[in-house]
Amino acid sequence: MWTIPSEHTSHVSSGPLRLATFSIAAAAALAVAPARADSRVGYLTTPDGTPVRAEAACVHTNEWAPGMRYRRCEPPLPHLAKATPAPVKAAPKPAARVVPPAPVPFKLSVDTLFDFDSAVLKPEGRDRLDKLAGRIGEARYSSISIVGHADRIGSESYNRSLSERRAHAVRSYLIARGLDGGKLSAWGEGSSEPMTSADQCRSLRGKRLIDCLAPDRYVALKTEGTTPTAALSRELQELESVRPAA
Repeated sequence: MWTIPSEHTSHVSSGPLRLATFSIAAAAALAVAPARADSRVGYLTTPDGTPVRAEAACVHTNEWAPGMRYRRCEPPLPHLAKATPAPVKAAPKPAARVVPPAPVPFKLSVDTLFDFDSAVLKPEGRDRLDKLAGRIGEARYSSISIVGHADRIGSESYNRSLSERRAHAVRSYLIARGLDGGKLSAWGEGSSEPMTSADQCRSLRGKRLIDCLAPDRYVALKTEGTTPTAALSRELQELESVRPAA
């Protein structure tokens, strides 16, 4: 047999006016203090306190108001529900460091490219530059610097001018053979970076002096951002025609 707790029976059987008054008071009380989870107020129960259910839902009395709770009769509060932990994302792997290819420097003898005291390419020089353009054209490069060098015969200003004219002659020829002129730069260093030592060729004159200082007359080329294979590097080294003086 179902019973309503005696302390609230009078409210269930009272007239509409008293019921409304109690409902307002109960709502005010709920607004001030949270409902006790073990209070039967608002729920129809058996004498032992078991809530009466209809189709699995607890039966409410007229005293029930939102916020009342008793023996799991209501769904859990949002803040009390067990939160699902957010998935832990694995830290992104650091990007692999890209090591730029090392520049490929090599030198060409001026005597191979030009006659003595001249900035006009010889047939032998054009042939060597044709091979150079073919090798470099097979690689990806961001820039090529072409630097002319002269021996110490003559004045410093003259040698700088001559070395610069030779460097620009090489640049113009490579552009004519299909290399990107926007990636080619040229300038002259004169006799400031000789391959021979200061005490070499000191007592020589004329043709013997010119021949002795031949290693100082060269054009240095350096390719930046290239992706040369081992075979390409060997081919470029084969084109190199300048070796340090003994």
